[in-house]
Amino acid sequence: MTTEFQKKYVGIITTLIGAILGIIGTWILFVLSYEPLQAAMLLPPSQGGVGTDAIAIIFLPIVGDLAIIGGVLYAVSAVGFYSDTEWAFPLAVIANVISLQASFWPFIPAITVGQPPVFLLIFIPNLLIYFGLIRFVGEINWFRTILALIVGIAFVMSFMNGVASTKHIFDVIEGRMASGGPIYVISQRINWIAAFGYAATTVGILLFHKNEWIRFVGLGAAILAILGGMPLAIINSIEKGGEISMFFFAPILSIPLFIIFIWSPLWQQLVTFSEKI
Repeated sequence: MTTEFQKKYVGIITTLIGAILGIIGTWILFVLSYEPLQAAMLLPPSQGGVGTDAIAIIFLPIVGDLAIIGGVLYAVSAVGFYSDTEWAFPLAVIANVISLQASFWPFIPAITVGQPPVFLLIFIPNLLIYFGLIRFVGEINWFRTILALIVGIAFVMSFMNGVASTKHIFDVIEGRMASGGPIYVISQRINWIAAFGYAATTVGILLFHKNEWIRFVGLGAAILAILGGMPLAIINSIEKGGEISMFFFAPILSIPLFIIFIWSPLWQQLVTFSEKI
């Protein structure tokens, strides 16, 4: 059995590591990777680029801000752990969810244009921090740990669909794509709202799993992710000549989550089961 002393100092150590990665690590990696990524994205598709730097200009700084905010929340939670406060662990969970999203997304555009996925240097430690915080400090069972992680993946994938929609909107405006504009426009914000809903559900499963609101927020997020992602995936696959689109990841992952959230007896059984293991 983990003692309170052990949990306190593991909490302090993991959140301090997260703070250093989120604040200092993000500054360093952003400065080193921003201009090379922007230049690589501006290359025409025939040279491995995408012909626009909209993603680098608009979203990389926003995600970088989120990573730094996550680092600051880690730092505050470290103080909370040191001071034996009740809010230290919940704040650390929120910081970790933000940090995982903010460190995972940047390596997608990087590998798309052949740049080093440097933000994996922050994402992988944050993933280890997740398991350290949830399993060791919070003593949350494996079932809820994995379920929250799956919902967190849906969070990241829905956010990616919103970002990719924006990129295709720029493609239509700048003449690189002849069709599909209205679908990308109407789906863009739907995917982001789904992402925020999944983020709240992820935190809820870890901290407030008995509350009924978690199921309904998750259900709404799943419906929005399916509605916002499936049309994008279909039209994008058609435009690519039948190639399977990355837009499919979020809506397909949302289908089993939809079933879990909409079926009240199943959700109750899962909640009861999670308390027994």
